Amino acid sequence: MTNAEFLTGAKQYLEQIEEGYFTGCFSESAIKADLENRKASDRYSTMGSNPHQTNLLWEKKQYYFQDFDEKEQSFNFIISKLRSITLNHEWIPRVERCKNQIVKLRNLVRDF
Repeated sequence: MTNAEFLTGAKQYLEQIEEGYFTGCFSESAIKADLENRKASDRYSTMGSNPHQTNLLWEKKQYYFQDFDEKEQSFNFIISKLRSITLNHEWIPRVERCKNQIVKLRNLVRDF
């Protein structure tokens, strides 16, 4: 893969992450709403004719943690590749901002 190809792919990836993790389906408000719904489902699932406790909240938290781990690995790779192109590449702060958002979201999920 050439540097130009990498930069094109990295730019598209960062744009998708920024949209999803700052304003989209993985934003703080979206994750909080999702976890609240799953917590309510877990709590009320014992009300039916066949009562049982579900683990929807726990399962979704695991999903988020796995996603965050994958994104952090991708960010670390992107940063190392950017530094190999130019030590202080202009996109590094952008990637760091995404990494910081992942840390913030991980804490939100963990503390929920």
